[in-house]
Amino acid sequence: MDQDFRKKTFRGAKIEDMILELENLSALCEEKSQQGEQTKTGASETCSFCQRSKEEVGELAMGPGVSICKSCLEFGVEVLNAPAPNS
Repeated sequence: MDQDFRKKTFRGAKIEDMILELENLSALCEEKSQQGEQTKTGASETCSFCQRSKEEVGELAMGPGVSICKSCLEFGVEVLNAPAPNS
Protein backbone atom coordinates (compact mmCIF):
# COMPACT_ATOMS: atom_id res chain seq x y z
CA MET A 1 0.00 0.00 0.00
CA ASP A 2 1.33 3.44 -0.86
CA GLN A 3 2.74 5.22 2.22
CA ASP A 4 1.25 8.63 1.28
CA PHE A 5 -2.19 7.09 0.82
CA ARG A 6 -1.95 5.47 4.24
CA LYS A 7 -0.94 8.71 5.96
CA LYS A 8 -3.75 10.67 4.31
CA THR A 9 -6.31 7.99 5.04
CA PHE A 10 -5.52 7.34 8.71
CA ARG A 11 -4.35 10.87 9.56
CA GLY A 12 -2.15 10.24 12.50
CA ALA A 13 1.40 9.25 13.13
CA LYS A 14 0.39 7.01 16.02
CA ILE A 15 -1.91 4.89 13.84
CA GLU A 16 0.74 4.80 11.10
CA ASP A 17 3.36 3.69 13.63
CA MET A 18 1.08 0.90 14.93
CA ILE A 19 0.43 -0.33 11.38
CA LEU A 20 4.16 -0.42 10.67
CA GLU A 21 4.82 -2.27 13.95
CA LEU A 22 2.14 -4.87 13.11
CA GLU A 23 3.63 -5.30 9.62
CA ASN A 24 7.11 -5.73 11.11
CA LEU A 25 5.82 -8.27 13.64
CA SER A 26 4.02 -10.18 10.90
CA ALA A 27 7.15 -10.22 8.74
CA LEU A 28 9.25 -11.43 11.68
CA CYS A 29 6.79 -14.25 12.41
CA GLU A 30 6.78 -15.28 8.75
CA GLU A 31 10.60 -15.21 8.65
CA LYS A 32 10.87 -17.38 11.76
CA SER A 33 8.32 -19.77 10.31
CA GLN A 34 10.29 -20.12 7.09
CA GLN A 35 13.56 -20.60 8.96
CA GLY A 36 12.01 -23.36 11.03
CA GLU A 37 12.87 -21.65 14.31
CA GLN A 38 9.39 -22.34 15.62
CA THR A 39 8.28 -25.93 15.76
CA LYS A 40 4.74 -26.86 14.91
CA THR A 41 4.22 -28.03 18.50
CA GLY A 42 5.55 -24.75 19.96
CA ALA A 43 3.35 -22.66 17.71
CA SER A 44 0.22 -24.58 18.61
CA GLU A 45 0.81 -24.67 22.37
CA THR A 46 1.60 -20.99 23.06
CA CYS A 47 0.50 -17.60 21.76
CA SER A 48 3.17 -16.26 19.40
CA PHE A 49 2.55 -12.72 20.67
CA CYS A 50 2.24 -12.91 24.48
CA GLN A 51 3.92 -16.34 24.89
CA ARG A 52 1.22 -17.58 27.29
CA SER A 53 0.39 -21.26 27.08
CA LYS A 54 -2.81 -22.76 25.72
CA GLU A 55 -3.66 -23.83 29.26
CA GLU A 56 -3.50 -20.18 30.41
CA VAL A 57 -5.48 -18.58 27.58
CA GLY A 58 -7.73 -21.29 26.18
CA GLU A 59 -8.18 -21.83 22.45
CA LEU A 60 -5.63 -20.42 20.02
CA ALA A 61 -6.17 -19.32 16.42
CA MET A 62 -3.40 -20.89 14.38
CA GLY A 63 -1.70 -19.75 11.21
CA PRO A 64 1.38 -20.90 9.28
CA GLY A 65 3.90 -21.42 12.09
CA VAL A 66 2.20 -19.01 14.51
CA SER A 67 -0.76 -18.90 16.87
CA ILE A 68 -2.62 -16.12 18.67
CA CYS A 69 -4.84 -16.05 21.73
CA LYS A 70 -8.19 -14.29 21.97
CA SER A 71 -6.77 -11.50 24.13
CA CYS A 72 -3.99 -10.62 21.65
CA LEU A 73 -6.39 -10.92 18.73
CA GLU A 74 -8.84 -8.52 20.40
CA PHE A 75 -5.99 -6.09 21.09
CA GLY A 76 -5.04 -6.18 17.40
CA VAL A 77 -8.63 -5.42 16.41
CA GLU A 78 -8.71 -2.48 18.86
CA VAL A 79 -5.50 -1.09 17.36
CA LEU A 80 -6.83 -1.34 13.83
CA ASN A 81 -10.20 0.19 14.77
CA ALA A 82 -8.79 3.00 16.93
CA PRO A 83 -9.88 6.47 15.83
CA ALA A 84 -7.22 8.78 14.51
CA PRO A 85 -5.96 11.16 17.20
CA ASN A 86 -6.74 14.85 16.73
CA SER A 87 -3.67 16.59 15.40
